[in-house]
Amino acid sequence: MNYRTAAEQFLEIAPQFRLGELDTEKPHPGTRDLSRLVEQDLPRAIHVLKEIDLDALEVIRKCSTQIGAMKASAEEVLERGNRIFLVGCGATGRLSLVLEVLWRKEDYAIITFSL
Repeated sequence: MNYRTAAEQFLEIAPQFRLGELDTEKPHPGTRDLSRLVEQDLPRAIHVLKEIDLDALEVIRKCSTQIGAMKASAEEVLERGNRIFLVGCGATGRLSLVLEVLWRKEDYAIITFSL
């Protein structure tokens, strides 16, 4: 099978893999022209990424109470001898792996699947 046929076959079933309107799957408005900006003004492109990262950290700071509650819930589940399964692909898969490493440092048993 050549690449064109394979691509056409995939495009026929591609709608099955659309994740809808999840915010986590939408492009960030600040990076729409990032490829062009990298070519034309690399320092500006780096500044844009830095600002986006700082914004994300501020959101995390604002959600620290909810994050703490989620951590407490996870600890409760694990202390009862139950397991937590983290499943993801792409960025969520990488996040799952990071979370597993962090939890393993605390000697908790979390099983991660990254697709």
